[in-house]
Amino acid sequence: MNSVKSGLMVLGCFTFFTGAAQQKLSSGDLLATVFTDRAVAVQEQQIGYYQQHIKALHFVDQVGLRARTDEFDWAQHNYAARLKVNGLGEMYRSRGLQRAVLATEQAQKNDLFNDAVFERYSLLARYFVLEKENAVRQKLIVVFADKVSVMEQIATNTADSDPGELMKTDFEKEDQVLKIRENEAEMLQIKNWFSAYFPDAAQMTIDTANVISTDEILRLMNLRNDFSMNNPSIAEQESKIAEIQAEYKLEEAKQLQTLDFIQLRYDNGSTAPLFYQFDVSVGISLPYNASARVKKSELIIEKHAAEQELALYREKLTQQVNENYELLKQLEARRKLIFEQNTTMQQRYAPEKNTTLDKNGIRAMLQFEELRLKRDLKLADLDEEITARYLEILYLTGKMVTAPMVNYLADDLRAVPGQ
Repeated sequence: MNSVKSGLMVLGCFTFFTGAAQQKLSSGDLLATVFTDRAVAVQEQQIGYYQQHIKALHFVDQVGLRARTDEFDWAQHNYAARLKVNGLGEMYRSRGLQRAVLATEQAQKNDLFNDAVFERYSLLARYFVLEKENAVRQKLIVVFADKVSVMEQIATNTADSDPGELMKTDFEKEDQVLKIRENEAEMLQIKNWFSAYFPDAAQMTIDTANVISTDEILRLMNLRNDFSMNNPSIAEQESKIAEIQAEYKLEEAKQLQTLDFIQLRYDNGSTAPLFYQFDVSVGISLPYNASARVKKSELIIEKHAAEQELALYREKLTQQVNENYELLKQLEARRKLIFEQNTTMQQRYAPEKNTTLDKNGIRAMLQFEELRLKRDLKLADLDEEITARYLEILYLTGKMVTAPMVNYLADDLRAVPGQ
């Protein structure tokens, strides 16, 4: 047992000194990279381009000029300037449609932003659990090494040896080394992902201090009233419905348009005074437009389909959130069971209860430590699943991007920097 403790102390000192030599990136700094996310930035550029180049619908739509010469008297000329116009209602509804399109573009940006934030949370949560798991596996390696040492001593000093058990224990030790290497490769891949924002991220470590505990996550999740449904995807679909409605209003304004054109005509062949050689005329259209009626009917159908789709999406989101809450309850119950099992095992088989220092006593102590650590690995898996469900609920409800943004992986729920 002393060798177990000494091995863990050496491992802890090694981790401390190597970690201290590396610069650490906080989870808040890594979450703040979302403000420069490429997909969000492209959408922001699209919004700016739209605002810069969109043109308002003016009252004058087209200008036409016409000149006519009398075929018998070339000195007589007739000139006409015709202004084809847009209605005031049509101009107003056109501006409304442009605002609706802009709102949809903004809602799409918010939806992309929510996805980008969730992606970063998922990467960080995975990194944290891998580091926690590696710490447990490092302890298991020490235990397996001690078990191998004890078995080898027993085989040397007595005839009571089990080569198969020795081989199995040595394999389990090497298997832990392999899994640690796999985890380290995945952790490096996560750091490389952030290299787009921090060029030296691969050489840095991600700070895992002050990470929110699983107990605090479960406490927050029990406060269900604090997580109302505010998913940006809902706002995006609502904006699309509003855009369809704005387009419908524009078609309706076109259908009701009565003023068609204004014409100014000049005829120099008249002997009347100059003032009477000019005349003004207007063109009036009846408020009937067959193509506008067809377009309006298509928009009504499209709007109805979008509303039905939104209703189904709301139901789906609510169902997903409720399923995550139910799964959290199950995970919490399983986690509680593991703690109860640990307590029972501690009461029955704790090393301090073993007063014998013979080979069987030492092996029992090592076996106790091995089983306890393997249970810690199961607990780490449960904690990872609980964190995943926690982040999924925050994502589905839109809580992740509610201003001011909060670091939901920090124990104090501090604000995300750079807002």
